Amino acid sequence: MISLWTERYRPHTIEEFVWASPNLKTSVNKWIADKEIPNVLFTGGAGRGKTSLARLLMNELRIPKCDILDKNASLDNKVNAVKDIITSFTSSWAMGETGIKYVILDEADRLSAHSQDFLRGEIEQHAATCRFILTGNNRNKFTEPLHSRFQEFEFPALEHDEAVMRCATILVQEGVEFEPEVLIQYVNAFYPDLRKCINVLQQRSVTGRLDVFTKVDVHTDEYLMELLTFLVSGDAKSARKVLNEQTTPEDYLTILRFIFTNVGVFPNDDSQDNVLIAVRDCIWRHDTVADKEINMAATMVEIARAARK
Repeated sequence: MISLWTERYRPHTIEEFVWASPNLKTSVNKWIADKEIPNVLFTGGAGRGKTSLARLLMNELRIPKCDILDKNASLDNKVNAVKDIITSFTSSWAMGETGIKYVILDEADRLSAHSQDFLRGEIEQHAATCRFILTGNNRNKFTEPLHSRFQEFEFPALEHDEAVMRCATILVQEGVEFEPEVLIQYVNAFYPDLRKCINVLQQRSVTGRLDVFTKVDVHTDEYLMELLTFLVSGDAKSARKVLNEQTTPEDYLTILRFIFTNVGVFPNDDSQDNVLIAVRDCIWRHDTVADKEINMAATMVEIARAARK
């Protein structure tokens, strides 16, 4: 059976985890020393290690499986389903020596508002015996009352050079021959989604040598072409509609990279220059703004205006 590289090279210990945030590393070391984790919320784009870290912490603290409820919240996000799953777990006693049970809810930003309200009560009622670890790509999808009950940590993307080195290390360990400039082309195409890049590298290395990069390697979703078409025509309203209906904030950096790669389709040099500036400014603000959706919507307006000039 073929072993996926994304699973084979997933960190198996805290020491193997790649830290993009020094503050998070400091906090994790303290939790391990205290043998206890508070209620924590891990947010950030896809493939940045949020769920991996949650599970590594369970291993590090030697929490028995019977004291861990690990669920993908996007599969059952209605309030009744969440109640059924969680209530029976939180109401029973912990079996491990710490006396604390842990609920890991992956993709919890897809929980309904009613489900989040229910969680708020569960967190308060079982504070002494149960802790919650929530992960999500979009911080703004969590309600404010829920935010106030968690220690929050944003998972930034690895620096570009670190992503290249991580991919190069995997190729070397797999015995795959490659040209550095070709590898950089792959990373550029998928950055900051390292998980997607590693998957494509495995697909394109079956002969023992990394294939030459081509545009075919980048799967262009239809929404990207639709969005770009509206932007080039200066139709900001339709572009925002695509953004609202077909994307989530985890897609934004991919969209901006796609616009950058295809900037030549805009009508003239001045419009292309202004589009690049708008893309740069949006990326610069991406990890600091309070609402990524508003920031991205405003960028669509700036790009559409640039196309009309």
